[in-house]
Amino acid sequence: MKVTANFPVDRAASATSLEDAHRRHSRLRLEDLAKSSRVAFKLTEPEEVAELALEGIRAGRFWILPESEAGDERVRARMEGILARRNPVLPD
Repeated sequence: MKVTANFPVDRAASATSLEDAHRRHSRLRLEDLAKSSRVAFKLTEPEEVAELALEGIRAGRFWILPESEAGDERVRARMEGILARRNPVLPD
C-alpha cells in the first residue's frame, strides 16, 4: 500500500518507509513467537493471502484456510480439546 494522499512527496516516501519497517518488525516478532512455541511456521506473503481470500469469497466459503494436513490436524486437535473442555497445553 502506498500512502500519498494529502502528503508532500517526501512525507509519502517517509510513510512508506515506516510501513516497511513496521512490516519487517511484525514479521520478526511472529517468527520469534513461532520459534519459542516450537511450532513449524511459514509466513504467507500478503499477495498470496489476498488470492486465497478472493478464491474463498468467490466460492462462498466462510472458513478460508490454506490446504495443509499439518494445519488441519492442529485445527482438529484444538476443536476436540475445546469440545472436551480441556485447557490448552502451553509450550514449556
